[in-house]
Amino acid sequence: MFGFKRDIAHGFGVMAQAIGYPKALDDIPDGAAIQVDVVFKGPVFLGSDVTIRRNVAQDPDRYDVYCGDNSRPNTCLAVKRVEVN
Repeated sequence: MFGFKRDIAHGFGVMAQAIGYPKALDDIPDGAAIQVDVVFKGPVFLGSDVTIRRNVAQDPDRYDVYCGDNSRPNTCLAVKRVEVN
């Protein structure tokens, strides 16, 4: 469909898995409202190793998703608690 030579994971599925990363929600109480900012930068190929790293240097709430041995993140996301009135 997009010319990729391999099957790719759906971006929102990758985002959901990253949000489920154990440390991503540590500082957010259960039931609290959150805001997720996400940037999709490239494909995550099915069957490849995926690494999630916290990017504290740029934003303590940011997590980067890497596919295979790619040195650039494929997906970047920030998870923050928001106040609801």
